[in-house]
Amino acid sequence: MRLALRPFALCSLAILAAANAAVALAACSDSSSTCPETTSAAVVANDIYGQSLPADTLALTFDDGPGPRTEELADFLTAKGIKATFFMVGKNAANYPALLAKLKANGHLVANHTQNHNDLTTVVNGANGPANVVNELTLNDNILAANVDQNHFLFRAPYFAYNANVYAAIHASPMDKYVGPVRADIGTFTSYPNGASPNPEVPANAVTAADWDCWQTGQRPGDKTTWTTQQCVNIYLKEIRAQRRGIILMHDIWDGTIAPSSPQSNTIDLVKALVPVLQAENFKFVRADEVPDIAAYFPKPPVDAGVDAARDAGPDASDAGLDAARDAALDGASDAAADATVSDAGPADAAADATVAADASPPTDGGTFVPDAGESNPGPKPADAGCK
Repeated sequence: MRLALRPFALCSLAILAAANAAVALAACSDSSSTCPETTSAAVVANDIYGQSLPADTLALTFDDGPGPRTEELADFLTAKGIKATFFMVGKNAANYPALLAKLKANGHLVANHTQNHNDLTTVVNGANGPANVVNELTLNDNILAANVDQNHFLFRAPYFAYNANVYAAIHASPMDKYVGPVRADIGTFTSYPNGASPNPEVPANAVTAADWDCWQTGQRPGDKTTWTTQQCVNIYLKEIRAQRRGIILMHDIWDGTIAPSSPQSNTIDLVKALVPVLQAENFKFVRADEVPDIAAYFPKPPVDAGVDAARDAGPDASDAGLDAARDAALDGASDAAADATVSDAGPADAAADATVAADASPPTDGGTFVPDAGESNPGPKPADAGCK
């Protein structure tokens, strides 16, 4: 589901996006310039989705934490060979410094979901609005930055609330280093075929689901009880099998400890039930920064990074051997010949030895947390406007 913005806001975003594109195209049209293969990391005017992923590829993202069971969730994913992205709220992340370091060490990505989980489109219109928007990212950045893997800074707006004014505020600040806003393709809201709103609800008939919506009551007419974990799993599977790719939204604070959740209704257990089924169906998992439309904003790694290092090590080792053999031959033969014709006491021998010495140069290869309920997309039903 796409965020419904007012026509003016949509127009403003379109103009800003067009301006960004025009600058890039102008630079690349100059034959005297060298166009980079990737753009600079920066917040952009429009939301970034996951539809550029290959088929049967998913990116798991978790919002609003960390919470008491986030480490358990991350350990489960690590054991399954999955790297996920955790969009953290700063006031919660501050209570888990050791966890942040562990997530990075295990290959997960921590990302910025602001300090206080406020609606930025409301914040930006208040007193000192633009500065307060920037402060929401900056305070969280101070907590997370040291543990952001590869300096791949990602940002997601709370409630997906984002407009031209929020973009302008962030873009004009040092927080422009963040790539985003990162949206989601799967798990954003609960829906029924043909837009129906059954009363009472029948979970088995739903075609899309949101974890926060599964665990809360009173979100829609007829929604009187929380759903079980398995009911939520079944609907996530429906949506994933239908879409086949995309960024999945979940919330790791919904862990069975927050009222009105029951111990049987929580996102941690949802993931534990969902992942094995998807892996058995050959779905692959990547981090959000590996989504092609997101990865394009980060510089490519140096040539000698990763597998290139092993490749380069071979020539370097060979060069070292060849250089050593060559130098030995030159030093043993050429220098000896020079010594045979020139007196050791003469300057010519010193000059000959000096030239041979040049071969000796090295080769050149070289705690407590405050639960934020989560987000949903506005519409298609007014009751889906947000978590309580």
